[in-house]
Amino acid sequence: EDSFEFEKLSVSDGDLAVNDWVNDGEGFTELVVFGESDLPADFALLGNYPNPFNPSTAISYQLSAISHVNLTVYDIAGRKVAELVNGWRDVGVHEVTFDASELTSGIYLYRLEAGEFTGSGKMLLLK
Repeated sequence: EDSFEFEKLSVSDGDLAVNDWVNDGEGFTELVVFGESDLPADFALLGNYPNPFNPSTAISYQLSAISHVNLTVYDIAGRKVAELVNGWRDVGVHEVTFDASELTSGIYLYRLEAGEFTGSGKMLLLK
């Protein structure tokens, strides 16, 4: 379900109250706040790890703006073997796992298209 009903019961024995809301658990010792300086400044294809790999690898990329992302894997002959991402993604660093357990050993290429950015990389599957 995407919602639930709850009822706020008066006060309790908690030691941390905010606007009449009471926390009965442990208090926050440190509050982490993310600001604009924590967001990526530009688009980047960060590569894959491990490389060479068997049978899976993680491909990372970062976005500086909400973008439609397409991440596709091709064999060395240019045939599409997998479409890993095809949709809108938020700002930040993203990681996608490529499982090549059904593929043969060899060199594979991946291409990232995000907004006006395009990047590509090469990876080696060794079985």
